[in-house]
Formats: sequence, C-alpha cells, structure tokens
Amino acid sequence: MKNWMIVLVVFLTTTFFYSQSIITKKFTTDDGLMANDVRTLFLDSNGLLWIGSRAGLATMQHGKILPNQDALEYRFTNIATIKEDNYNRIWIGSYGQGILIRDKAGVKTLTKDNGLISNRVRILFSYKDFVYVGTDDGISIINSKTLQIKNIKPAYLKNELFTIVAFFVDNNEVYASSLNHGIYKIKNDSVSLENDVKRIISTHYDIEKKQLLVGLINKFIVVDKVTSKINHFEIPGIRDYVRVKDKIYFVKTDLLGGNGAVYCWDGKEVENVTQKLGISDNELYTITYDKQNNFLYLGTKLEGVIK
Repeated sequence: MKNWMIVLVVFLTTTFFYSQSIITKKFTTDDGLMANDVRTLFLDSNGLLWIGSRAGLATMQHGKILPNQDALEYRFTNIATIKEDNYNRIWIGSYGQGILIRDKAGVKTLTKDNGLISNRVRILFSYKDFVYVGTDDGISIINSKTLQIKNIKPAYLKNELFTIVAFFVDNNEVYASSLNHGIYKIKNDSVSLENDVKRIISTHYDIEKKQLLVGLINKFIVVDKVTSKINHFEIPGIRDYVRVKDKIYFVKTDLLGGNGAVYCWDGKEVENVTQKLGISDNELYTITYDKQNNFLYLGTKLEGVIK
C-alpha cells in the first residue's frame, strides 16, 4: 500500500481567531520530505521542525526541508516520536530500532543491547533530568546526563505486553498511560495502578485547567480533577494534542473507518474546527505548535504538504 504523508502548516494570526482567514502552501516529497506519511512532529528550542516518517527523518526551517544525515547514516527509520531533553539533545524513537540521540558532540544509539526494555519505541517524554521511554512492552527511564537506564514492567504482566502510549505530569509526579492496562503512577523503580480504564491511545494533562484529556479507541473523555466531573464525547481515535494559547487542539485519526478531524477544547466544550482551518485532507495523525511564530503544524497520512 502506498505510504502517505502530509505536513500541514496553518498560519494563525490574531485575526484568524475572529475572521478565520488562513494562508496555506502545499509541499510534496519533491520538496525534500523523506516519505509521504508523517508519524510525528517536534519543534525544538531553536525553532527547527523535526519530521518523522516510516522512511526516516527530515527537518524544516524557513520553509526549507532537508533529510537528516545522521538518520540516513544509521538507516534509522520508522520514526514514532521525537523529544528534546534538558541538555538540548534531540531524542528520536523508532518503532523497531530503539533510540537515536543527537547533540553537538555526536550521535549515539540505544537499543535492547544497551539495556533498553524494547526496541519498539512508541513515545518519548522528557521531565527534569530523565527521559521516559514508552515501548510496546514496558518503560525505560533514562538519566539524561549519564544515560543510565532503569526498566519498569509490573511483575503480574510478565506474560503480557505492557504497551505504553503516553506520559504526563501532575503535581510533579509522572504518569504512564497504557493501551490495555490503565494509567500508572511512576515512582522510583516501580509503577502503581491509578485507573484501570482500557483501550487508551492518548492522554494529555492540562496543567492550567487541571483536566486530563483521554483519547480512547471508541470515545474521548475529559476528567476535571478539581470538580471530579467527567465529560464523555463520541469522538474515537484522538491521537495527539497541543496547547494553542488558552485552548487545546487535538487531532482525530481514522482508526475505525471514520474521517479524521481537528478539534478544539476550551475547558468546557469541544468544537470541530476542521473546516474553519480550511482542511480538506482528513487523514490526520499528529499536531504541534510554534508559539513564537504563531504557526500550527499538522502531520497526516494524505498525499501532499499544505502550508
């Protein structure tokens, strides 16, 4: 099956929120993209947009797209997640090849051979001096300075996959969301079950509003930690989130045969803003935001690149 890729960059001016005017531009792999599917996007502290796809890694700055030479040299593909740690090193996670770490001093890889719990990395999360690695079968916690690795998997799941899909922080404590076994609090070298909700594919904690957004395979829920109120929405397949000013934007992926979409959560209500953003391609997969330049970036599986 043909791979698809789109990076959609929507320029959000102050007037956009009132007039909904949009400036867009279309790109293709002819402009330097590695492949026509985007699995993850990450904007680093230098304003460089990292674009991960099944075919590898590329970067974009000032509209110019270049393949990442380190990823090419290491033949690092199936990019699933990208993060920057407190030392400004870029961590690239592959679903199958472990982790590629890149900084000014050079490049290093981490795999099961180096102590990683699994090479099938799904999500990376940086907090304080640690990088949390969510894989298909457990959690690796890596000291950002020393690269020392600690692995975590509940003993009672020894014969089952412990698939981690997201991390978040609440009250200075790190939590991990798993696909089939609930949400866990991470403490030292172990985890404790906090909620046994099943079929999670994403979570996002809004620190300002103290609300936990949870994307399930078949619906979307918001848990207000102040009021204990839980809102349920019949929106399946919520995949990725980003804060834009005082709202949370998130994308719905076509998991169950329905159309993808972009939604906005203002703390009280959900609004489908797909048409307002002028998006006709709806195989959406990932989202990020450039606060300094007021750009919203969306990655999808459809052919083409729209700015």
